Amino acid sequence: MIRTKSRVYGETNDPNTVESSGTITVNKWLRGGGNKTISGFTPGANHILITTGTGTISSISLVGQFNKLIGTDEDGNIVLIDRGEIDD
Repeated sequence: MIRTKSRVYGETNDPNTVESSGTITVNKWLRGGGNKTISGFTPGANHILITTGTGTISSISLVGQFNKLIGTDEDGNIVLIDRGEIDD
């Protein structure tokens, strides 16, 4: 789209154009929305970003967490582990 002070001109999108339904903020995280779309992603303060085997993005909150270790469960998922649960 081309916009001037008084008019908006439309044009055909390129077939490889990536679109967003919202405003994209500079220097912020983005994630794919499927079918050539993107959306903003705000994990929040004190979060660790993780991805699944399929590339899906999520996060683990560290808010209110203390004395924890980052590890994996029996299925290979990233989890927080209490230090007291570790076998010596």
